[in-house]
Formats: sequence, C-alpha cells, structure tokens
Amino acid sequence: MTTFKPVRPFLLALGLSLMTMGFVLPEGEAATTIRGNISVAREMRVADQDMQTGKFANAESRYTAILQKSPGNTAARSALSLAQAELYKLDAAEKNARQVLAKDPNNAMAHVALGVVARNRTASMDMTYRSKREQLLNESASELQRAIQLSPNLPEAHNELGVTYRFQGRMQEANAAFEKAAKLDPQFAEALVNKGIIQYESGNIGAAKDSYARAIKMNSKNYMAHYRMGEALLKEGNAHQAITSLNTALSLDQNNAPVMAKLAEAYEQQGNVSAAIANYRKAMHSNPTFMPAYSGLANLYDGRGDGELAMAELKSALNVNPKYAPAPTP
Repeated sequence: MTTFKPVRPFLLALGLSLMTMGFVLPEGEAATTIRGNISVAREMRVADQDMQTGKFANAESRYTAILQKSPGNTAARSALSLAQAELYKLDAAEKNARQVLAKDPNNAMAHVALGVVARNRTASMDMTYRSKREQLLNESASELQRAIQLSPNLPEAHNELGVTYRFQGRMQEANAAFEKAAKLDPQFAEALVNKGIIQYESGNIGAAKDSYARAIKMNSKNYMAHYRMGEALLKEGNAHQAITSLNTALSLDQNNAPVMAKLAEAYEQQGNVSAAIANYRKAMHSNPTFMPAYSGLANLYDGRGDGELAMAELKSALNVNPKYAPAPTP
C-alpha cells in the first residue's frame, strides 16, 4: 500500500491572497473558470487525504468525480490509477496510467501506479499471473525505478519500490528504500509501517510493534498501522488488545475485508467461535472475492471436526473463482 501527501491548493491560496491584497476576482466566464479551478483544487486535497489514510475507495470516487468535471486533469487520473491499483482494480488502473503516459511519458506517479499494478498481479488468484511472479516483480521494480529517475524526491515511489523489493526477498534494499522515503518526508507513516512488516516477518515482533506505534503517532488515521499492530499483537497471543487495534482499523475503513478476517482470527484465538464465524461472513459479504475469508472459515470448521461445512466453504470459494488456489505468502 502507498500513501499520498496532500497537494497544496495553489489556486485556492492564490484567490485568497488576491482578495487579501484588495484585488477583486473577475466576473462572468473568467470568474466561473477560477471558481471551478478552486473547487477542483479543494476536491483534489480531500481525495489526496483519503489516499493518505488508506481510504482508497473514497479516493477513487473523488478522483472519478474530478475527472468528470476536468477530463484532462492528469494529476487526478494518475492518482486515480494508483487508487485503483491499491483496490486491485488492476485492468482499470493500468488503462488510466497508460492514458496519462500517452500524454505525459514522464509522469512519475503514473509509473508508480504501473509498478503497483504489476506487483499486485502476483497476488491474483489467476494462475496465469501467478506463474509469472518473477517477471511481474521485475516489471514492477523497473517501473518504480523509472518513477524515481523522473522524480527522485517522490517518497511514494521509494516506498513502493521497497514493497516490491520485499516481495523479491531483497530485504536490505527494501529497508533502504523505506528509510529513503521516511527521510524525504519525516511524516510519511507508511514507510514505517512497511519497515515494521519486514521486522514482523523476520520474527522481531517487538521492533515491529515499535514501528507501528511510531506510525500511529504520526498518522492516527492510517488504518493499516492499526491493522498491522493488531496482527503483531495476535502473533504474541494477545487477542484482547489485538481486537482493540483491529476494531480501530475497521472504524477507519469500515468495509475492509482483510481487517474483518483478521478480527475473525483474533476472536477464534480468544475462543469466541460465533464471533469468528460472524466476522468471516462479514468479510465475504464486504468482498466476495476475498478468498482468505473462505479458507479461514473452512479451517475453523475443519479444526472443530465439521468437515462437511469446511468443504462447503471451499466449494463456495471455487464458485466465486474457479481458478482459486492458496496463494504463497510473499
């Protein structure tokens, strides 16, 4: 996942400064144009804030609305492509990114979006993509490196390159990329979250929790930091505090299927089977294509000896996606 630094509303600031200095904004068509530009700048700022807090669905809706008013807005379209990539709407994301690059080959954010698209294709349930994992990750790294060449000070590009390096098992380079992103923007909480993920995967749960805590302090509305904190607490066997963190994550992103599924795991660890089943079901309802909810519920049923129910859940998963097979953990 990536976050966005909100754009500065330059047109709004310009309008306010002119009025402060005693100038009067023009009337008629010119005034309508300026008001329209100011409105777009405000909407971009709100959409970028949604990206910053991981509310990608909200951001997608806002960028789409902006493009309906201003179809040639490449900043909105490149941002839209990145939001869609984070939402795993990969074909739409790629289409929008390439539309931007057709007009502006040096648009760094569009290259970032293509890098995320290529990497996220490796998580596809379609074996056609999963069989090309190494090729796709190399493509992702290439796009993100290109973005950095075009815009060396873009923290999002360094952060996403770090994620791709992590998928490739290049942990030292991943850490360096996250540190570079954090150096470019000391308030870039996402880089700390990603650094914590590496610490978590290496078994250093305490260090991971410290990284997540720092990220939460920087940006308390970043649902991913709370989600990862809950995951770490669950790993330690602290289901009670994990549920608290995960509920905070869910309050920040109310339709997030992975958070619901992780809550189900926490309730299962706590021994609250009915709550676990309910949350797996909520995850499926929120996102019927989120396969881990089906497999998690199947494992729960199988663990308590309900083999027929477990098989029914796996069949449901296959009905949703006939090509489904458990994906390898990156």
